[in-house]
Amino acid sequence: MLCAIGVLCILGAAGVLAHNVQEERQAEQAVRQILPQLTQAVEHTRAQMDLHAAPEQDEMAAEESEAAVADLDDTYLGILRIPALELELPVYAQWNEDSLTTAPCRYAGSLQTGDLVIAGHNYADSFRRLGSLTAGSEVALTDMEGTEHTFRVTALQTLGAGEVQQMLSGDWELTLFTCTFGGQSRIAVRCREENAG
Repeated sequence: MLCAIGVLCILGAAGVLAHNVQEERQAEQAVRQILPQLTQAVEHTRAQMDLHAAPEQDEMAAEESEAAVADLDDTYLGILRIPALELELPVYAQWNEDSLTTAPCRYAGSLQTGDLVIAGHNYADSFRRLGSLTAGSEVALTDMEGTEHTFRVTALQTLGAGEVQQMLSGDWELTLFTCTFGGQSRIAVRCREENAG
């Protein structure tokens, strides 16, 4: 009887692991599709702001391009880069479970108010290695207008799974967080903005 229960537990754990691996692969594929579109949209916006729409540009093509950029503007906050982890990820403008299974999401705050909190799953190609960052590590977020905001890591914290207020409190311009393996606690990377532009 105990052997049968043990086998069932092992099979159950294997099933959960297989599901998690599949979910992680799907997220990686989705990011590979989203990132080029997002990069192009940011570059387009930056070019429009720099050139103030060149008069020789085809009006129809410009309208279609701007409509596509507007759709992305509503969906995404921008592109997050963490050079020390060799990560470049899209960041959704709003948190929800479906979006979070694909890429990091704005959890609270904003760039404008200087209290942005971004959540991400601990996937291998996402936030899994956040805990390996050190003080001084660079984190950059390019917003949808093409402005790059550069931050430096100032602190790493481990918080309990239910310590939401502690996650949102403090005087950091940017916080990145993810759960630890098993979900018992959260790793919070606290950052200060270095410059904007």
